[in-house]
Formats: sequence, structure tokens, C-alpha cells
Amino acid sequence: MQKVGRTGLVAMALLGIASSSAWAGDLVGSWRGEGSVSFASGARERATCRAQYSRRSNEGYTVRAVCATPSGKAEQTAALNRISEDTYRGTFHNAEYGISGTIYVRTNGTTHTVALTSEAGSASLRFHK
Repeated sequence: MQKVGRTGLVAMALLGIASSSAWAGDLVGSWRGEGSVSFASGARERATCRAQYSRRSNEGYTVRAVCATPSGKAEQTAALNRISEDTYRGTFHNAEYGISGTIYVRTNGTTHTVALTSEAGSASLRFHK
């Protein structure tokens, strides 16, 4: 069961892909990133991710993402809303493993950082287009 939880959390990490610019219109498209996933058990793994952002409103987006770690691969979805000039907040869900949580995205020039949290663990990632 631990491996399943890790895979689901990896998927969670995938959703952290965001824009290199602070304006909402810049999120649309494909993004790649990497970082680390920390599980509730205390284990930690490197993750690589890909995500596709689509506009759902002027300052809101939906995300479909896939992440992989040494222990597995997972897919998930997320909804993001702009909360300040360079920050987005939302929720993610992995239906396969029943994991949901919060995602924060902060843009900075041509990169962005993503922080995800859930009861299954957390993730910290850096992305680029």
C-alpha cells in the first residue's frame, strides 16, 4: 500500500507545473519539471513531471499532469486560481489513488516553484516550459 500512496503523491507533484509569467494567460500550454516528493512515512524520492494547462476562466486553469518517481507513475488533475500577481492556489485530485490536497504555484521570471500538500505527503518542484 505504501507504494500506491507514493505513486499517487507523485501524481500530485505533477500538477505543480505553472507559468513563467505572472499573468494568467501565460499558463496555457505544456510544462516540464522536477523536484522531490516526501511521503507521510518519511521516505523521499526524486520526481519528474509533465503537465498541460488549459484556461477555464480569465484567472483560472485546469491541469492534467503525469509524474514519475523510482516507485511508480501517476496521473491527476487540478484546478488553479490566481490569488496575487505571481501566485496561484488550488486543489488537486488523483482518482486512481483517492488522494486530494492543496497546490501552490509561485512564478519568478522564466521558472516557477510548486508546493503540494496532502495527508499522503508533500512535494516541492521547479518547472520550465
